[in-house]
This record gives sequence, C-alpha cells and structure tokens, in this order.
Amino acid sequence: MSHAETTHQTPPDPPSAEATGLPRRALAAALTMVAAAALAVAAAFGVVALLEATPDQPNTPLITYENAGQER
Repeated sequence: MSHAETTHQTPPDPPSAEATGLPRRALAAALTMVAAAALAVAAAFGVVALLEATPDQPNTPLITYENAGQER
C-alpha cells in the first residue's frame, strides 16, 4: 500500500433532511420572518402615529406688551 492510499479517507455522506430537522428549521425560519415583518409594520405605524400627534400647546403668548393695541 502506498502512502496516498492509506491517508485518503472518503468523507461521510451528508445527513438526510429528517436527520437535520430541515422541516423544523424551515418552519422556525418562516415564523421568524413573519414575526419580524409584523414588528416592522407595528413600528412603522407607531412612528407615523407619533409624527401625526398634535402636541398640547398652551395658547399664551411668550411676549406680552402693556399697550398691545396701540401703535407708536
């Protein structure tokens, strides 16, 4: 036997889909994508709601004059 024949090893076959849990991982990935999309939509609606909210502002002027109705 030569050195090349003794050191060469055949790689193992890849595991089957059921052995790796591929359907379960695919379901988990799909559910993660749905949850991420739902959170993104909720965040977008929340930002829009915050931007459209009218702040409560008092109707008092910052500067008042003693003779507001008279001109100089």
